[in-house]
Amino acid sequence: MNFLVLFAACVAVAFAQYQPEAAPAPESYPPAPPQTYPAPAPGPYPGPYPEEHDDDHKPRGYRKLKNLHITGVVDARKRYFTRRDDVFVAISCPRNPTPSAYTWILADSRDTTPSFAPANTVTLAGGINVEYVAKLGSHGRWEGRDFFLDDKHRFRRVGCFQGTVPSGLP
Repeated sequence: MNFLVLFAACVAVAFAQYQPEAAPAPESYPPAPPQTYPAPAPGPYPGPYPEEHDDDHKPRGYRKLKNLHITGVVDARKRYFTRRDDVFVAISCPRNPTPSAYTWILADSRDTTPSFAPANTVTLAGGINVEYVAKLGSHGRWEGRDFFLDDKHRFRRVGCFQGTVPSGLP
């Protein structure tokens, strides 16, 4: 008990002798310099930082996809864009005249999958309102995966095969 009383007395004396340092007056600080902003970066970027530029511009220096010229295959719509150093194409098909019938995006190939597709074509995607994104690979050929077997294919021509049987979906 004596120890606690002695300890409390020491703490009280220490607090009584403590004198905090005086804070400097606000007038002693130098005035803040005027705010300046970095100049806009030269080049294709609209902002001062590279992350802010728009990646959806048309790239240059690459081979565009061609249309498949096969009976029963219609031309696909193609939109090109870049992301960092990679070039991509978004492939979409026009509206199918048969309501709720499937549309297939086809690419040229040595094989034929599925069996109902035109010869020497491979199916990249299928559905009612379908779109597919392919990446430009080496030697100017576009790369994508097969819809049925998930095999990697390289191609230069694409088209749309529009089915005539309604799918039963609204």
